[in-house]
Amino acid sequence: MITLSYYFAFTPVITGLMLLANILLIVWEWNELKIIFNLRPTLTHEKLMENDKLWSFFGLVLFVQTLFCKLFLGEENAIF
Repeated sequence: MITLSYYFAFTPVITGLMLLANILLIVWEWNELKIIFNLRPTLTHEKLMENDKLWSFFGLVLFVQTLFCKLFLGEENAIF
């Protein structure tokens, strides 16, 4: 509700885009979410992105970069 307490004319745009992003994520993961509605998920043998080593590497790089910025550069110079 902080965006309503300050003048920010694009609140409907931002919240609309956030809603659209959430709907797209639900559609993306629909096969895994079917079980909530007592539907049978379809089993596929495709390689899932979360099991890819590249995402683990990128996560480690982001963690090291954030740690470096917080420890050595201070809060005011941190990128994130």
